Amino acid sequence: MSSVIWYYSVKGKISSPLSWEELCDAVKEQKFGPDDLVWTKSFGKEWRKASTLEDLFGGSVQLETPIVEEPEQTPTTTLESEQVLEPEPTNIEDMSSDEQQQEAPVVKQRVSVRLGLRRAYYGMLGILFATPFNIMRWIPLAVALFLASQMSSNFVLNATESLFSKDGKILQKLRENSAELGIAEEFYTSGVFSNDWKNEFMKLNTFLQETQNQRISQQEMSNRLIAIYSELTKGIGTTATYLWKWLKSFSGAIVVGTMFVTAFLMKICLFWFGARGRFIAMARCYYPLEPFGVSWRRVASASNRFFRMLVVFELVTSLIYLILSLALIRYVANSFVAGELTYIDIGYQMMAMIVIYSLLMFVNYYLRNFVSLPILLENKRLTLRYIFKGFGGWILRYGIVYQLLIFLIQTLLSFVGSFVGVTLITMIFSMPLTGQLLALPVLAVHLLWTMDITIQMRPELAKIAPPEDPWQLNKKKLYF
Repeated sequence: MSSVIWYYSVKGKISSPLSWEELCDAVKEQKFGPDDLVWTKSFGKEWRKASTLEDLFGGSVQLETPIVEEPEQTPTTTLESEQVLEPEPTNIEDMSSDEQQQEAPVVKQRVSVRLGLRRAYYGMLGILFATPFNIMRWIPLAVALFLASQMSSNFVLNATESLFSKDGKILQKLRENSAELGIAEEFYTSGVFSNDWKNEFMKLNTFLQETQNQRISQQEMSNRLIAIYSELTKGIGTTATYLWKWLKSFSGAIVVGTMFVTAFLMKICLFWFGARGRFIAMARCYYPLEPFGVSWRRVASASNRFFRMLVVFELVTSLIYLILSLALIRYVANSFVAGELTYIDIGYQMMAMIVIYSLLMFVNYYLRNFVSLPILLENKRLTLRYIFKGFGGWILRYGIVYQLLIFLIQTLLSFVGSFVGVTLITMIFSMPLTGQLLALPVLAVHLLWTMDITIQMRPELAKIAPPEDPWQLNKKKLYF
């Protein structure tokens, strides 16, 4: 064994190349223990516990790859100084060619959500509150995050809410042109738009309050609930019947198609600015003081690739939403005409829609927050395998911590709003740029948090910097 090169790893840190005798001496000096890891070329890509080597600690050889516990690390202040998650043997340049061939593989680490959050906090301090204080660390990053927020536009949702509001402009516009569009007048006076249906809905609210106060018996509660649900179901069925009849007509198909295309084109425009803003914000985590124009040019190519990916995903998801919505309306209408529609059926259909919608929203969040950094740092083909590389159970831990933090922030804002007014707080944070500036520390932590987790998923990204400014690169080529 004397001619074989060995390495040992303690808390993710890999030693210099050692001979067998030096490895034994390291054991005697208690530099590593039986539960730490060792590697040599014959092990392939796996690290093994030192206890599996009989001549060191005794025991039998195991073939399983042990799980490496996540090392505790000192938080850093900038992303540039962040710890490299892919440890390598030291003094590689001084090794012989034979020794270099025995370079140890990467020690895979468990994604730590809490460690990433801690490093993101200290990274935010290093970027925004570095000494001496510089406002130019804040304003360009706030502008970039404002642009990035455009990707979360709720145009379709807002349009739907206004459609069913009391003074909904879309509904009013459709009613004014109902004759030209082929919409029956009964559509606006029956079903969910009728006063009777609204009264039944109010009865449901009253019923829920009474059940909380326990003013009625269990039998009466059940009978009243069934009666209310039955009337609400009739109203939904009536509206769905008129709506499906209109959607099957030529005018209905034209109107829906026009609204779909218009909303999609608006989203594309917002996505372009949003993608550019997201990538500029990430680049400024590496170079906090560089001119905004340099950041804009630096990320141009990568953000365009990300934008094209978003467009494809949005087109697919929009078509899924449209098809499912049409299928739901058709099912409700046909079941109501056949006299087979029940509130249980509607409940099942709505639950299925909610589950599908939630899954697509989850994928959407993952793409925007955990795939953008690899696209910025690597110029690789965007296959499904590449996009979902590193995806695993850590997303559940992240979701729990993320929702907990959102709850704490909302609670804090509600507390502050109780003194200064909720309306004032909402108005301030909803103002363009002003809201981003005030919330910049929180937004920066979230950005750095997602970036840190991404690097933990893909350790190879830790050594890669954002691409150079193309203009500066071309300028160098002119002189050299």
